Amino acid sequence: MIEHIIIGIIIGIVVLLIVFLVVMMVKRHKTPKNNTPIIDCGQLIAALGTNANIIDVTNEQKRIKIKLKDPSLIDQEAIKNIVISAFLVGNELKILVKENVDAVYQTLLLNKGG
Repeated sequence: MIEHIIIGIIIGIVVLLIVFLVVMMVKRHKTPKNNTPIIDCGQLIAALGTNANIIDVTNEQKRIKIKLKDPSLIDQEAIKNIVISAFLVGNELKILVKENVDAVYQTLLLNKGG
């Protein structure tokens, strides 16, 4: 009888140990290893030549297309300092946003002046 109780306790301890290890492994894999800086939308709008220069904004997955009134108002150094990839074609600037794309898109959309 005592042998059955001891075996039950040992099995319980082993099961708890296995569950603990599995939970720790899953938790470790879910922790993002992302060093991507968060984009400061205020700096981005200023780099675009203020919100009055923004005519329209479109979201295409991780790219945001920004239609500008005057592309010459873009501060290229400020764009580089924000650490985003940007491509200007005509009066349309395409930026690649790796994290929080929807938040950046919504902020630009709400602050467009055009």
